[in-house]
Amino acid sequence: MNIDYYIVDAESSRAVTMADDPAGFSPYRRDKILKLKLIASKRLSAAAGIATAKGLESFGLRENETEFGSTEQGKPYVIGHPEIVFNVSHSGKYAVAAFMRVPDYPSSGGYALGVDIEQISRMNERIASFMKVDTGFEETTEAEKREDTCRRWTAREAFLKCIGLGISAFRDDFYFEKTPTGRMILHQNIADGQFEVIEAEAPAGYCITCVVRKPVIC
Repeated sequence: MNIDYYIVDAESSRAVTMADDPAGFSPYRRDKILKLKLIASKRLSAAAGIATAKGLESFGLRENETEFGSTEQGKPYVIGHPEIVFNVSHSGKYAVAAFMRVPDYPSSGGYALGVDIEQISRMNERIASFMKVDTGFEETTEAEKREDTCRRWTAREAFLKCIGLGISAFRDDFYFEKTPTGRMILHQNIADGQFEVIEAEAPAGYCITCVVRKPVIC
C-alpha cells in the first residue's frame, strides 16, 4: 500500500501569503482559514491546504476546483472521488497531508487512513499517562522516552482519526506493541478491518504516523 506524504512549512512564503489572502483555496479551506483568529493558526491551516493541493495534483485535480465534504466528526473527503483517501494534520510549524489511492475501485470499499504530526518537545508526563497500556517500550534515556511518547501519541491520534473518533474515545480499548525491530503493532477491539501502523520520515523534532485500515477479504 503506497502512501504519499506532503509536508509544508507554515512559515514558508506561500503559506504566509495564502493565510493573508486565502482566495486561491477551495471554499472548504478558505472558510477554515477565515474562521481562525490567530495568525499562526491561519498559517498552519494554509499550509494544510497547500499540502492537500499537492496531493490532489497527483490525481490530476486542483484544490481550488475540488468539492470537499466532511463526516460528522469533521473528517474531510473529496466529493465524487471515492478512490482518493486522504487525511491532514498540523503541529508546531508543519502541516502534513497523506494520500492513498484505493486499489481496485469500486469493489474494495472500507479503506481509510488517519495521519498525525506532533512536536516531540511538547510531550510530557501527562500525555504519557494516557498510554500506560502500551507494551515493549523500554526507553533508557529521557530523550528516548520523549520520542517514544510522541510516536505512541501520533499513532493513537492517527488510529482514531482513521476510524473517525476523538482522542478521548475508547482510551482503554486499544494499545500499541513495540516489536523487537522497533515497529508498532496496533491491538484493538473497536473497529472492523485490518490496521497497519506506518511511521513516515518527519522534519527534525517531529513524529509523523499514519494508520491505514484495509477491509477484511472473506
